[in-house]
Amino acid sequence: MPELSIKQRAAMKQVSSIIKIERPEDVDESLHSDLRKEIQEFFPGDISAEHRFAWCRGMTEMRKFQANREKSNVIARIILGGTFEKNIKVSEDGTVKDSWYSSRMPGVLEEILLSIQSGQPVFLIGAFGGAAKFAIDLLLNKGHRAASWAVQSKAPFASETRELYKQRQQKWWYYDDEPRVEGLPVDDDRSIVTFLADTWTPKDGSKWKTGINPLSPDENLELFETVDCERIITLILKDFQPSNKSHW
Repeated sequence: MPELSIKQRAAMKQVSSIIKIERPEDVDESLHSDLRKEIQEFFPGDISAEHRFAWCRGMTEMRKFQANREKSNVIARIILGGTFEKNIKVSEDGTVKDSWYSSRMPGVLEEILLSIQSGQPVFLIGAFGGAAKFAIDLLLNKGHRAASWAVQSKAPFASETRELYKQRQQKWWYYDDEPRVEGLPVDDDRSIVTFLADTWTPKDGSKWKTGINPLSPDENLELFETVDCERIITLILKDFQPSNKSHW
C-alpha cells in the first residue's frame, strides 16, 4: 500500500509505532505494473491473482516480523475475533458485496500459526467467535467446517494464487482436503488442521504445559470461553510478571 504521509504518521504517533516492511523480493513489476517498489495508489487484493499474491506475500512478511520477538519486541499475541471465510459487507451507499480476506489464508489464522512456530505466546479469547474460536476448535481437535480447501478455495483467485506461490517458490500451508502440488514449498509438512491439533501438546523439554503459551490447559480452556473482561486480563497478565519471566 502507499506509504503514509507525514500528516497521517503524525496522527497515528500517539497510539502506534510505525515500522515500514519492505516489499518482498519475489513481488515485482514482472508480475504486474502496479507492483512497483514505491506504490503510489492503493489497490485491493481481489482484482487479479497477481494483486492477491502481492497482498498475501506482503501480509505474511509483516506477520513474520511481528512474530519475531527479537526484531519486533512484541512479546505475545492476543487473538480476539477475526474473519475466516466469506463475509457480506454493505457500503455506505447500500451496495452489498461478498468480502474475503486478502492473505494466503485467513489473516488471524496465519498470525496464530506464525507465532506458534516462532515460540511467541498466543492467547486466544474464544467467547466472541471469529477466527479465534475457529483456531480453538482446531487446537482441541474438534475440526471445523471452514478448515478445508473446499471452503477456502472459493476466495478470489485462490488456486491461481497458489500457482504463483509455486512459480515464485514461496511457502504454502495446506488444508487436510487440499491436493498436494508437486514442487510447492510448505511451511510445515503437516496440514493446518494437524499442526494446530498437535500444538495443544507441548514440545519435549518445553516449560509450557501446552504449545501456545505459559498458561495451564485449564486456564487456557477458561480463556477460550469466558466473557468476563477482568478475568481475561488477569489470565493474560498472569505469566507476564517479572517473577515468571523465565517462562517466556
